Amino acid sequence: MTRRFGAYDANPKNVFLSFIGSPPQDRPHGEIEPGFGYHFPHTGFDYREFSKTLAGYFDLKKVSTSTFHAPGTLFMPEVYFLLEKPNNAAA
Repeated sequence: MTRRFGAYDANPKNVFLSFIGSPPQDRPHGEIEPGFGYHFPHTGFDYREFSKTLAGYFDLKKVSTSTFHAPGTLFMPEVYFLLEKPNNAAA
């Protein structure tokens, strides 16, 4: 945020909203190439929603964080999921 202060994804309001789990929905987007849309500004990723999606397809065995595990997902920038294919899934 200090390197690009004021940019969409480095704006204090947008960073705060993302931090409390309510990121702005009006993210600007462009195209990397024709027909391939992309959101260039990055205000964070809500792993909780992703976790729910994964749980619909896999058995969620463990969630861990990096670089340190003790603070948990509140302060760590990376979240890892240990998943297992359900026994009732088609091969």
